[in-house]
Amino acid sequence: MSIGPSADDSLLSETSPPGIRWTTVNMAEVLPGVLTPLAWTFWRDPCEAGLRAAFADAGVLPAQQVTAPESLDRRLTGLFYGRLAGNLTFVCELCDLMPGSSGAAFEEQVFGRADPDAERHPSVRRYPMVAAKMPINLALLPRRLRSLRSAIDTWWRAATGPNPTGSPEARLEQARELLGQAMRRHMLASLAAQGCYDRVTQLAAAAGRPGLELDLMTGYGGMEETKVSADLWDVSRGDMTMREFLGRHGFHAPNEGQLASRSWREDPRAITEITRNYQRMRDDQSPKLRENAQIDTRRQAEATLLAALPRSQRPAARLTLSIAARFLPMREIGKTSFLQTIDGGRAAAREIGQRMVREGKLDDREDVFFATLDEIYGTDPHDLTERVAKRRRRHAEYSELQLPERWIGIPAPVARSSQKVGRGTTVTGVPVSSGIAEGRARVVHDPDAAYDFDPGDILVCETTDPSWVVLFQLAGAVVIDVGGSMSHGAIVARELGLPAVINTRVGTQTIADGDHIRVDGSAGRIDIITPAARSPHAP
Repeated sequence: MSIGPSADDSLLSETSPPGIRWTTVNMAEVLPGVLTPLAWTFWRDPCEAGLRAAFADAGVLPAQQVTAPESLDRRLTGLFYGRLAGNLTFVCELCDLMPGSSGAAFEEQVFGRADPDAERHPSVRRYPMVAAKMPINLALLPRRLRSLRSAIDTWWRAATGPNPTGSPEARLEQARELLGQAMRRHMLASLAAQGCYDRVTQLAAAAGRPGLELDLMTGYGGMEETKVSADLWDVSRGDMTMREFLGRHGFHAPNEGQLASRSWREDPRAITEITRNYQRMRDDQSPKLRENAQIDTRRQAEATLLAALPRSQRPAARLTLSIAARFLPMREIGKTSFLQTIDGGRAAAREIGQRMVREGKLDDREDVFFATLDEIYGTDPHDLTERVAKRRRRHAEYSELQLPERWIGIPAPVARSSQKVGRGTTVTGVPVSSGIAEGRARVVHDPDAAYDFDPGDILVCETTDPSWVVLFQLAGAVVIDVGGSMSHGAIVARELGLPAVINTRVGTQTIADGDHIRVDGSAGRIDIITPAARSPHAP
């Protein structure tokens, strides 16, 4: 049964012009689930502005188009039934203007697959501007990213500390401004990383080694997310206190793009429980040793690639591999930065909510997330509590809906309860990290609730954000419903040397918690060897 939004529900469900392709794939890594009104009004403009500025930095978007129009056909993002979606039509149009890449390649690597029926319009018309702007901005990107990372980290510590300066409204606006800056640098780094992955994939194919890119695009060391698991490992060994860990990584949270989530800084109980599971791991499974093993894997893959290429092509191949090693880790630096801005905004929002409760304007501090920025900045409407109650009901209704992964125009959601998938014995997806592993499947929807995730269990989930890395360290392999080879989960799995298959679409529905499964990360295949005796997911 298809369900539509109410006539007055434009706040969380926009209207797309006909013919525009949309997707929630990969976007759910940033903002999973249904947004609250405050989250969307917090995110909408800074996110769009940052993304557009990045495409302008790359030279593919004219400067006069950096300011976003209201019409969704020329915006990069939209909101449908509370879910963030990406405008595939527009983003692929922009990527078709980039030398050495294409809209189809970007769509496949970031969103899992390229639509074979989509119209493509590759053009060289922006090549002169790309040649003028992109090399300079890429050369400046490492310094700009490091500087922004340091500035945002300093701001986050002050904004979430015991005595933050300024009003919470001012800090909320600072968070939005910094979010836009971080998204700009993050998106440019993502474009560079995607182009590198595309070129390395082409090199592997040209050398007669298709699939070798999985081992070539790993082993960079010191990635932002792997620092989280490395520091938690130190906590589990008594080499770091939990307080020190939270001082570095406390901005993370399940569904951490959501403003209303509770970060580890606010509630460390779950991360404390997971630390106890780390204590049960052998010392030879430490993140540092795994990182070193992946560095060796990459070096061996590079030697294999170069040996298979003609001598004349080796210098260019070495340059490509060097550029990839420079830019892929930067993608995660930008992501860490914008996650810190969200946590700073989260702290300010809860402070505002507490004050509005004292003033009798809200019944509960958490109600602030169901107000809009205009409502908490300006004159409070007399019926705010009624608006909040109505929006809470709509939020709950939207949470029971399932959107298609992709659609054209306006999506047709269906009730989650109507989505049934047969058990089967095999699941397939995109191979994103090589290797084979067997073990007990753990179907996880909330990483904070996975207290009994044992070392060696195979993580099966819908999508991931950086907070999930603490489970990656425990896992023997990873299976993810949505994403592509340049999704967050794929990148982290490669860095930790975990066999991984992504974009299975139905993995969490087909695989039951407790099944004994085999994951082939090179072939993109998962076999259910022994079904669980009892499964809450069984039809």
